[in-house]
Amino acid sequence: MKAVDARPRVPGMQAMALSINGDKAMFYNVRLLGAQDPLMDLFGTHYFNQCYIQGSIDFIFGGARSIYQGCVIESIVTTSGAIAAHRI
Repeated sequence: MKAVDARPRVPGMQAMALSINGDKAMFYNVRLLGAQDPLMDLFGTHYFNQCYIQGSIDFIFGGARSIYQGCVIESIVTTSGAIAAHRI
């Protein structure tokens, strides 16, 4: 997987680009583009290296423990909003 561009059918709604439901997944040079909730990092431990993750509100969410090494995490929101919504 190189790039995933998730666009919601209704502007401003959730559009998941990637859902990780396993343990010890590794991602290298992946681009995840979306608005609300593009990356569901549900559970486990994961490694992201040199990735680009773009979103607006809570765009990294779930209960996983992940490392984002050398990644660019960019918010495209024009007002205020959270980058991550961690769930225990």
